[in-house]
Amino acid sequence: VHIKLQRMPPPLKSTLVTMKLLAPSMFWSMIVISMIVERPWVTLRKEDNTDELLRVFGLGLIGGIFAVFMILCEFYLILRASAIILMIGGVIKELTTIMIGVSFFGDKLN
Repeated sequence: VHIKLQRMPPPLKSTLVTMKLLAPSMFWSMIVISMIVERPWVTLRKEDNTDELLRVFGLGLIGGIFAVFMILCEFYLILRASAIILMIGGVIKELTTIMIGVSFFGDKLN
């Protein structure tokens, strides 16, 4: 990613352009690394319950979509507002992520 950014003619117009240019390489690198580290074919071969598999994939997909939209909202705040608004938005984003994790997985907060 760093090499790709160094080869680009500066300046990039916005953070969304940067995200659009870097997202494919980040996606493929994360897929390759996760396949090497996690080896999902071992776990999926043992799983007999297809409903559970669909639930896990759906939850991951919904979480990914939600995370992308939260980042896009944060970029919008960066473009339109001051640093104070950005800090408040970042805190709200983190609290929302924690609360959704607690409600879905039943974790306890200390």
